[in-house]
Amino acid sequence: MFLEGKQNDEGTENKGPDGKAWLEDDGHGTAKAKVGEREVTFAAPDASVTLIATPGEGYAFKEWNIVRGLSNSAITDNTFTMPTNEVKIKAIFDRAYNINVQVQGHGSASATVDGRTATCARKDASVTLTATPEDGYELKEWIVVSGDITISDNAFTMPESNVTVKAVFSEALDPGLWIPMTANDKSGSPINFYPA
Repeated sequence: MFLEGKQNDEGTENKGPDGKAWLEDDGHGTAKAKVGEREVTFAAPDASVTLIATPGEGYAFKEWNIVRGLSNSAITDNTFTMPTNEVKIKAIFDRAYNINVQVQGHGSASATVDGRTATCARKDASVTLTATPEDGYELKEWIVVSGDITISDNAFTMPESNVTVKAVFSEALDPGLWIPMTANDKSGSPINFYPA
């Protein structure tokens, strides 16, 4: 697929020799482009072009590789401004590994990668975990069921293997139910206990 375009005197888009943008993929997914809500095969110079990568089964999108015609920083949030020169862009996909998020107790949990809900991710991707307790419950802990990961601040780095994590919810205790008691230690400092 390629994009090409130039503007005629009336300001409408016509195919033309300048502004070609060739889109390729690495065989593990597909790539397409949109201007606004319309899928396009050509675009006028200065048009805002949004790139869409769709990974094949068992793969996840990694990055856009600019082969020629744009600077490395030209694509931001999958969007670039169409120049008048030829552009060649390749969608790169990596092998993806499954993310299985389980729940114990009253609540729901999910994983996101790059702000999108994800059930798989490529190696070294940053995975963010979100736990939403039902009323009267709270997240007690995350448990790593399988996979060589460490969860820190509700996130982990995806390893080169499948991962299963579990969100454990417990009943939220009212802080007003603390019972202050004084321990018989050397200092006599108060120690707070939950009621049994």
